[in-house]
Amino acid sequence: MYLQKHIQFFVVFCFSFFPFSFCFSQWAQLSAPTDAWLKDIVCTDANTCYAVGWKGTIIKTSDGGANWTVLNSGTDKYLTSIAAINSTTLVAAGDSGLVLKTTDAGSTWAKSYCNVGMYIYKLMNNKNIIDSGKLIVECC
Repeated sequence: MYLQKHIQFFVVFCFSFFPFSFCFSQWAQLSAPTDAWLKDIVCTDANTCYAVGWKGTIIKTSDGGANWTVLNSGTDKYLTSIAAINSTTLVAAGDSGLVLKTTDAGSTWAKSYCNVGMYIYKLMNNKNIIDSGKLIVECC
């Protein structure tokens, strides 16, 4: 009886989750041109995305993730967040209140600092904030 209950549980468990595997079949692991841990990603359209992470890492794809390019952030500080104002203007932030801004889709990044505690945890934006030209900054 003990074994029969466990086999029934196993069969029910397997068949309960089997259909969900189809939901994830479109995901594929992509390689990045860095060994740095990546913390955040933002996409400006269906093909163009930027990711940020350890050691000032900023990477960009223009082909939906098939190929990634390392961008020169000008820093080695930990970047925790990135937000897009539009397709060419992005803001990245991280350790020690560092804020990086590009207006040329990542070719160059201007550096400034926000007077916060340890680091900026997350830049948040939505339609209303983008229209006003401001970002919400969550700090730690």
